[in-house]
Amino acid sequence: MFLLFLVILGTSEGHGRADICNQYESCDECITTGIGCVWCPDPAPFSGPRCTSYQTADCLSEPEDPVATPPQILRQDQLGEIVQISPQAIRLNLRTGEPQTFTLSVKPARNYPLDMYFLMDLSGSQASDLDSLKNLSNSITDELEQISSQFTVGFGSFVDKVAYPFASTLQNGSDYMTRHLGNMMVECANVILSCGPTYVYRHHLPLTSDSGQLREVLENVTIRGNLDAPEAPLEALLQSVVCLDEVGWRNGSLRIVMILTDAGFKTALDGRVAGLVTRNDGECHLKMNKEGFYEYFRSPEQDYPSIHQVRDKLIENDIITIFAVAEDVVVNRTSTDNIVYRELAKEIGNSRAFVQTIAEDSADIVSVIRIAYESVKRDIVVDGVSGLTIGIAPVLNCNLLSDGSGCANVAPEQLEMFNVTVTMDQCLPDTQTQLLPLPGFGNVELTLVPICECNCSSQMSPNHPSCGDRGSLVCGACDCYEGFYGEQCECDDELGPCLGDCFNRGTCDNCTRECISCDTYQDTIGGVFQIVGSFGERCQCDNSTGAGACPVGRDIDQVCSGWGECMCDGEKCDCDCECGAAPLSGQQYSGDDCGCDPDNCYNEQYPGRECAHSRNRHLDGHCDCNKCECPAEDSVYFNRTCINRIDLCDMFDSCARCWPRGCTTEDCQSGYLEDSSEFLSHFTVLL
Repeated sequence: MFLLFLVILGTSEGHGRADICNQYESCDECITTGIGCVWCPDPAPFSGPRCTSYQTADCLSEPEDPVATPPQILRQDQLGEIVQISPQAIRLNLRTGEPQTFTLSVKPARNYPLDMYFLMDLSGSQASDLDSLKNLSNSITDELEQISSQFTVGFGSFVDKVAYPFASTLQNGSDYMTRHLGNMMVECANVILSCGPTYVYRHHLPLTSDSGQLREVLENVTIRGNLDAPEAPLEALLQSVVCLDEVGWRNGSLRIVMILTDAGFKTALDGRVAGLVTRNDGECHLKMNKEGFYEYFRSPEQDYPSIHQVRDKLIENDIITIFAVAEDVVVNRTSTDNIVYRELAKEIGNSRAFVQTIAEDSADIVSVIRIAYESVKRDIVVDGVSGLTIGIAPVLNCNLLSDGSGCANVAPEQLEMFNVTVTMDQCLPDTQTQLLPLPGFGNVELTLVPICECNCSSQMSPNHPSCGDRGSLVCGACDCYEGFYGEQCECDDELGPCLGDCFNRGTCDNCTRECISCDTYQDTIGGVFQIVGSFGERCQCDNSTGAGACPVGRDIDQVCSGWGECMCDGEKCDCDCECGAAPLSGQQYSGDDCGCDPDNCYNEQYPGRECAHSRNRHLDGHCDCNKCECPAEDSVYFNRTCINRIDLCDMFDSCARCWPRGCTTEDCQSGYLEDSSEFLSHFTVLL
């Protein structure tokens, strides 16, 4: 029974899928639907739909159903101190909607190379934070060495654009006091402190393993001034991410940018306030300044980058960012920066961006570095890839993340294995390489080979006789040349499309331009259901409002009394009843509604005559729609058919004689009487 159920279920699903497949008219479209359609390549003419499900395919030849070969591993280095994921490269042949699965192993290394780049907000409110960083520089590098003996450290800084109202350009010799025009509010934390000219981003120290260089650079860094609280961390972050060579990012390392700030951020469109309408191009624009630092020089020319631009570049270059944000913001500032950055991290992706709270003066920077690093390495997350649907299923037991994207709380050197399922959402234009990111652990290089063409598509036969020499035969179907269409290119397109024919109220033959059928439906007209809608050669007539519709019987609530057929004249746009013949007399029903029944005036004893007088044909009555009108001069007529009552007495003689003796109903049967009740009614009249 269960096996039978599966067979029935499979057949039902096959038919349902076939209905969807049937709409596709080329082999390439058919096999890329994503629902398992196949193509019948039998040569034209072909009676059924070519694109269908495998279960319903009725092909003489084998259906076109390209099979994707299993995944092919291209590189698989052994897991170890440098290699955390395996395989590192794989080739996938993909059909739209059909998944391919491979097994991925992940093993977090204890001493994995680490590139840590500090990006610091140097606006006036950060003076104490800068002092903390200077004092703790040795502790910072010691902590990094504890995390990984293969670490490098770099440093950059940011403030904001040199454009009002973000910053003032008032300068006084070598000192640069940024003041808010109007209330002369000093931005620098200490009015005695000398603030240097502001800028968006400076790259002070390329990534290096020499911890002494960090101390040296920090000693020469000074606070800068600007006007408004939100700064330009995203623009600085973007430059540090895309300028790979200038910053010195290494291949095969964990790349982290730690942003230290106590203020919010500006993003795309914020620059319009200062007249900056050119979209940020997301490219590297650094050049050496007079002080010997790389500086971002396109800031005055373009807007701030968007969050999505920053996110895409972080993914592209496999870099993780940590926002170390002060818990308490500057006095008189109401921005909830910590919350803002948590929302920003969600937009970038929680596996690519993290938020850590830091003390107001950054005195706890060393512990924050450790906590942030452990946050990055704690979870194994398989990120998404554009154009693909990625699914994972752990092979070994793991603490699955709530969104199912990986494992939580993974210890160093703890092996995890996943079955990764990759599905192509829609056909890629050609073979391409994309990275499947596992932030903090590396990437898997996916070579994607889309199967978007049938094998027979390359075997085109131009000017094929089956296509009337008006098209090419491809996979059994005609690909018509411009100006022709139809299954065998038999139709000429010079007449244009058929959309306006049939008054948009019917189905048109695109080849002959004839209306195959008009749109009709059931509706209540005249108190009864009728088939109404459009009619006529071009469906130009419409009786859906009741105008021009066939009448309903006066005595019988049916169209044409149920005794005729509703016939519509497309030239007059009118419908009339065409009455049928009555069963006894053979005469046609009459009346505009066919409601007059000639059998009511018919006597079988006198065929061919209505309302027949039994003794004198000239005294026959006439039928007036369902009843006889008998001549008035003969008062002895019986109304139904004008039969003379004397003749009725002869007909009922035997019954009348036996009635006193208790005749049965059968004894009183008469050829004229249809049942005993009718006899009694007539007999009563005679009495």
